[in-house]
Amino acid sequence: MIAAVLLQLAMMPLDRHLHLVSHGLGKPSLIFGSSAEMLLRQLQAFGADGRRTLAQLYAIDLVFPTALALTTIQGVWLAFRRDLPDVALLLAAIAIAFDLLDLLEKIASFIILAQFPLIETGLMRFTVTSTSIKLILLATMYVGLLAALLSWLFRRKGKAVQKA
Repeated sequence: MIAAVLLQLAMMPLDRHLHLVSHGLGKPSLIFGSSAEMLLRQLQAFGADGRRTLAQLYAIDLVFPTALALTTIQGVWLAFRRDLPDVALLLAAIAIAFDLLDLLEKIASFIILAQFPLIETGLMRFTVTSTSIKLILLATMYVGLLAALLSWLFRRKGKAVQKA
């Protein structure tokens, strides 16, 4: 969890720079329901400086999803392994799928950035579809982490009441 937070902090200055040079467009890997055409327009709007900043962000972001996935797996396993082991395994599988899909999305994004402006439409479609699926998995992971935290807090409170 600490690694995920530190990586997020490391990305903030680059993310801010990307927002400035792109007039608020932000990272394409955080846009749900995008299209290949929208991605191409966004990359054009970034300009060379923005695309270079995006590549730097994606380089740091290679490790963040793994740190987040490991945090999710650990949290949901500790919270649900006894009472809801199937839920824990499902959420762990979702975290692994998120991490792998994010890696494939980043590889495709690096190829797109390296070949810009000569980009295959199929690769761009794959990237934007991967992004949308990844964001659904990410939201599910956050819900799982929140449920794990609440479960831990309620069990802790229940143990305190039993002792009293």
